[in-house]
Amino acid sequence: MDILEDINSSPSPYHAVETQVKILKEHGFKQLNEKDDWDLSSSGRYFVVRDFSSLIAFVNPGKNSGEIPHIRIGGAHTDSPTLKLKSKPLKFKKEMLVWDIEIYGSPIITTWFDRDLSLAGLVGYLDGSGEIRHTLVNFKNAITRIPHLAIHLNREVNKGYAPNLHEEINPIFGLINKKGVETSADNSPDIIFKSLLKKQLLENKNDQQNDIQILDWDLSFYDVQPTILSGLDKQWIVGARLDNLLSCFAGTRALVDYAQKGGKNSDTLAILACFDHEEVGSVSSVGADSNFAESVLRRVVPDQKNFDRAMAQTRMLSVDNAHACHPNFPSKQDESHCPALGGGLVIKRNNSRRYTTDVISGSWFKALCLQEGIKTEYFSMRADMPCGSTIGPMLSSKLGLSSIDIGVPTWAMHSIRETAGVNDFKDLYKVWKAFYGSQK
Repeated sequence: MDILEDINSSPSPYHAVETQVKILKEHGFKQLNEKDDWDLSSSGRYFVVRDFSSLIAFVNPGKNSGEIPHIRIGGAHTDSPTLKLKSKPLKFKKEMLVWDIEIYGSPIITTWFDRDLSLAGLVGYLDGSGEIRHTLVNFKNAITRIPHLAIHLNREVNKGYAPNLHEEINPIFGLINKKGVETSADNSPDIIFKSLLKKQLLENKNDQQNDIQILDWDLSFYDVQPTILSGLDKQWIVGARLDNLLSCFAGTRALVDYAQKGGKNSDTLAILACFDHEEVGSVSSVGADSNFAESVLRRVVPDQKNFDRAMAQTRMLSVDNAHACHPNFPSKQDESHCPALGGGLVIKRNNSRRYTTDVISGSWFKALCLQEGIKTEYFSMRADMPCGSTIGPMLSSKLGLSSIDIGVPTWAMHSIRETAGVNDFKDLYKVWKAFYGSQK
């Protein structure tokens, strides 16, 4: 399956966008730069990337400036909960070299213990000519791990363990004798890290010059065990970052196939929007709460009156994974709104507007699923538990869009390894492609 390769090549949001860009370019999409003037007078396939980690791609019908485009938007997010390096990423603890990390999002911390971890992300550096450059880095091989404390030293561990986030989850990197090291600049933790990073850049042939200078980085740990098919008859997708790369790549493949087969003579402006930083609230220059989506839309529909009229008839899919019914924890979910893995696409609803689904969007989406023969399930949180949210409410309220929140049912969301159904993913791709071609 393409989705396994897509996810395995995407250990960070930067790599996820790089993988999307590769797919789009292979199918005739042209990259635009936000700093340039865009000529969108004719039909075409385009994409724009902001700061390496957020992407908007679209199939432009090339309508005249006086016409109102028929707009369909599918949205997702490129980031996942993880452990990120701090600005001073290495330190000594008990004569051992360990990584100093910060929690990103809300991962299930204990699932990160005893895993083979590698490091990936974006690095900024000065090249030999003094130019600032940015490049993706992926160490690929296992370089560290967070060992559990032996049960003999923590007899109560199986009765519940909440690790101290500052003291107890430092990945251990090396058994280096501390004596005499701190006074030597060549062997300080900072120098060790930058030397390691510089070596990685040179090995990746990102720059052939040896006099590069590391400036900054955004690097995250990830589990080197690949995403695989599992379960009876291989009906599960099991791996890291399924939330929300399953949605990103379903949308990418759906847009590409729509452009190839159904978008050539269509009057629809079909859009895929994938944003970084959803897991920490989306408030950034590349998040769903930024001006990225509106900026692109206004350049495609520059006339204000036409823009307002277009938004009033635009439809959006906000796509993010949903909580599947867990047989070992039935009391944790509303028994009437507990979607089964393999049971169909999940429609998510919350009357406090944490999800965008309402009677209007629910009607047009259910009609589309009936038309395509796709099963749907329903998810709502228990009344005595708080509800999460998605990029949907931000974009819907900012742009005035009719939107619905959907996703594939998933076990162990925010674990280092999550589980989703193969058939559910296929249904997501199918309905997303049909959505781009829908006229209702």
